[in-house]
Amino acid sequence: MIDPSQEMTEALREQWEWLRVTLSSIGDAVITTDTNGHVTFLNPVAQDLTGWTQEQAAGKSLDLVFNIINEETRLPVEDPAAKALREGVVVDLAKHTLLIAKDGTERPVEDSAAPIRNAKGNVSGAVLVFRDATDRRRQEQVVQDALTYADNIIATMREPFLVLDEGLRVKTANRSFYRTFHVSQEETEGCLIYDLGAGQWDNPSLRTLLDEVLAGRHAVSDCHVEHDFPEIGKRIMLLNARHFESINSQSGLILLAIEDITERRKAEIAVQTSEVQYRRLFQNAQDGILVLDAITLEIIDANRFITELLGYSRDELLGKELWEIGFFGDKLASQTVYQELQERGYVRYEHLPLETKNGESAEVEFISNLYLVDDRAVAQCNIRDISERSRLERKLQEQAEALADLQRRKDEFLAMLSHELRNPLAPISNAVHLLRLQQDEDPVQRQARAIIERQVIQLTRLIDDLMDVSRITTGRIQLRHAAITMNDVVEHAVETARPLMDQRKHELRVALSPQPIWLNADAARLEQVIVNLLTNAAKYTDEGGQIWLTVLREGGDCVIRLRDTGVGITPELLPRIFDLFTQDEPSLDRSRGGLGIGLAPPCVRLVVASEFS
Repeated sequence: MIDPSQEMTEALREQWEWLRVTLSSIGDAVITTDTNGHVTFLNPVAQDLTGWTQEQAAGKSLDLVFNIINEETRLPVEDPAAKALREGVVVDLAKHTLLIAKDGTERPVEDSAAPIRNAKGNVSGAVLVFRDATDRRRQEQVVQDALTYADNIIATMREPFLVLDEGLRVKTANRSFYRTFHVSQEETEGCLIYDLGAGQWDNPSLRTLLDEVLAGRHAVSDCHVEHDFPEIGKRIMLLNARHFESINSQSGLILLAIEDITERRKAEIAVQTSEVQYRRLFQNAQDGILVLDAITLEIIDANRFITELLGYSRDELLGKELWEIGFFGDKLASQTVYQELQERGYVRYEHLPLETKNGESAEVEFISNLYLVDDRAVAQCNIRDISERSRLERKLQEQAEALADLQRRKDEFLAMLSHELRNPLAPISNAVHLLRLQQDEDPVQRQARAIIERQVIQLTRLIDDLMDVSRITTGRIQLRHAAITMNDVVEHAVETARPLMDQRKHELRVALSPQPIWLNADAARLEQVIVNLLTNAAKYTDEGGQIWLTVLREGGDCVIRLRDTGVGITPELLPRIFDLFTQDEPSLDRSRGGLGIGLAPPCVRLVVASEFS
């Protein structure tokens, strides 16, 4: 007869064997303990991970076989089975736990422990289930690296970028978004996109865009959105959005790229405006303009003025070369010009002959420059019709030549006239001299002779002036330079002019230089200049006037100053005082004698001393 207790033991043994086989076949590591925390069982996986065999571990304390530390602090960690035995609850292992095997190798593990209860519900031991977390950690690191990589890409993007969840809440934004729209991370992440800021993103165009992405799960590109932001003003944005499935195939994300094209749009508008203005100027320019391809030399554009000048329509000009429309004669000459243009980047022709479509001849000013337009080298030719200007220039040249010839003939006439007038003066002077020898002349004869003598002297001076002018203007005057002192020249001039001074009862005061002033000059011409000055002063000063003549040296110059109490020179005459044949009150001056040539620059400049000795 079988003992009942024996039957119970056999049943428990069978149950334990069934449990052992089961625990040995699962993929996780399993360790069981008794109520004192001593190991009672290790399945093969637990033996592999800990390095302990069943025989070695049986009866050992669990913290010896299952040696775990904190990965970061390297401090021992209480095994969860002990806590499960103590508190009678299921315990999960803390994160960042490392298992140190018997041979010293380390590996990350994750586990949990639970108390084992008997039929009466009392704790009779504990079971510890754990697994090697190395592969999971590696996979997590790969995922984390991928996320970090993606975050770095997003962070370095120059354009604003948002990542939204399927509820359209912002999961993350890059720095460009915060910087562009003047918002912080705290007031952006986690917020519904339509609630950002003061609702600036609650835009119908954006709602339509995101609805399409959510509904169709396809990318939407180049959606224009325009909005006036309080902080940054009106912005024009180009939005691109697409749906992105997460790694774990859970709820997807929406990637929203925002390109601020405000400045680009302004630039495009400016270019369009500039193009319109250029085209308006191009067409309305008063010069002909041709634009050529700098490689083929074919015309690619022409304005209205050049079509009117040449007689060709714009369509007729396009594709032609310059030699085919009347410039530069033939193809070889045209290519030579543009070879020079290629080398210098610029050519200019002042008087270029041109033949129009109907055979008429014109004369133009031709300027060409090379420059780039949209990476294409072009040559712009500016053509100005100067036919009328050239005709006027030729006419002016002819008139100038005629005036020069007239001036030359006048100078020759004055030279001839002065010589011819001197011829009768000699016999008249001789006749006056003979009359002076007559002893019994009556008062009437004496008066008549005195008049003739004065007029002969006056005529002689006038003719001498004319001869000087003719010699100077024709380049025939000769100066006889010699070493002279200025004081001597002035004294001789005063002696010559003294009779006229006495006749008009003038008081002449002369102040000479205390030291001799030596000059290398023509004494006779210098004396003539000073005599002319003194004579003019005597003529244009009322009788009994005063005249001062001063000679002194100032630095390297000899300065002669003449001052009188005469009528002076009117302000209106001052700008013309050195012009030839210039006088104030001509009718009065002619009665006092003189031709108005004494102060003319050619007369004075050629007779004044050139240097000091």
